[in-house]
Amino acid sequence: MGDNAYKKRHKELGLCTFCSKPSIPFSTLCLTHTLSQKNSVDSWRARNKESVRRKDRESKQHYRDTNRCPSCGAPLVETGFITCMNCRQIKTIPKTTNKY
Repeated sequence: MGDNAYKKRHKELGLCTFCSKPSIPFSTLCLTHTLSQKNSVDSWRARNKESVRRKDRESKQHYRDTNRCPSCGAPLVETGFITCMNCRQIKTIPKTTNKY
């Protein structure tokens, strides 16, 4: 019970729920713990690359079978398209380059 109260109090104050440093925007973790968590997830994905790829293929096939967008899982309203309108728009938006 004490651990949950600690995390809740730190979250309300905008502090990292692990170390009491200021958290980064839109997160409950500081930069150090965010990067640590990202590295942990990345290393897990690298070790389990084939199973992750298999699950991705299976979920995309399931979405296609149930008439849903394979990119985001949203129901397909339009006929004749593989992806939903939002995913098609995102793919057509040109990426901006930073000149600085």
